[in-house]
Amino acid sequence: MYGSFFATGKDHGTQKALVAGLLGMLPDDPKIPESLEEAEKQGIKISFGKSSLKDGHPNSVELILEGIEKVTYYSLKN
Repeated sequence: MYGSFFATGKDHGTQKALVAGLLGMLPDDPKIPESLEEAEKQGIKISFGKSSLKDGHPNSVELILEGIEKVTYYSLKN
């Protein structure tokens, strides 16, 4: 995560919301608070760290998804 997402993401539930989205949950899904545990049950390994995006928006996330191939996605770009 980058900027304010890195600074406050864990306490504000950003990590859970990001994982819920990756799992296909809708924004009003009552299971969002358990999304990290659900990902683990499905064998999905997740880690969070500080991104070093240059000139990124304060609420940016760099997603690096690994499967058959490694792909990097950015939530917001300036």
